[in-house]
Amino acid sequence: MELAEDMIAHLSLQCENALLTVPRPRPTRRGLCSRVIKHDIVCQLGTGVRPDCTPRRPPHDRDAVGARRTTGEAAPNRKLSPGLRILVVEDEMMLAMLMEDWLAMLDCEVVKVPRLKKALALAKDGDFDGALLDVNLGGEECYPVAEVLDKRGIPYIFMTGYSANMLRENFLDRPRVQKPFQLEEIEQLMVENFEG
Repeated sequence: MELAEDMIAHLSLQCENALLTVPRPRPTRRGLCSRVIKHDIVCQLGTGVRPDCTPRRPPHDRDAVGARRTTGEAAPNRKLSPGLRILVVEDEMMLAMLMEDWLAMLDCEVVKVPRLKKALALAKDGDFDGALLDVNLGGEECYPVAEVLDKRGIPYIFMTGYSANMLRENFLDRPRVQKPFQLEEIEQLMVENFEG
């Protein structure tokens, strides 16, 4: 209570039933939350993410299934068509929010889910142009969702920290991007796989 009174005395003045706030200087350092958020984004997506989350256009150096290109060939620079409806299955909240914002900037409609059960229900009944699937959802693997999407003919891209040979054998030929990734890598894979 004493601390609260001290804060009021130092930061505010009472003047005839009106509370006047004394201007405080702008912070000169980042707080814990902004440092945690930046760290989480950098860990998930690499150092190519700007604080305002505006996508950059680095050279594309991964092939259609997410493996690093060794030939140095440039990937085609096609743009994603607006209006695609994308299912994002990701259990890491910060990455899911970033993906949602980034896809919205590309004029996509986004449905994001963090858990397998809900993702499976949406994969069975939802109307999607494509899906972005995190392989490991809090200890559960997303392969049942991928199987349903395969049966329905809905394309998807795996987002994973696993190398290609760690995926189940029947999914080794599916497009994937390895974490940490650049947002542009997913955009290019979406152009290649979600647009007929």
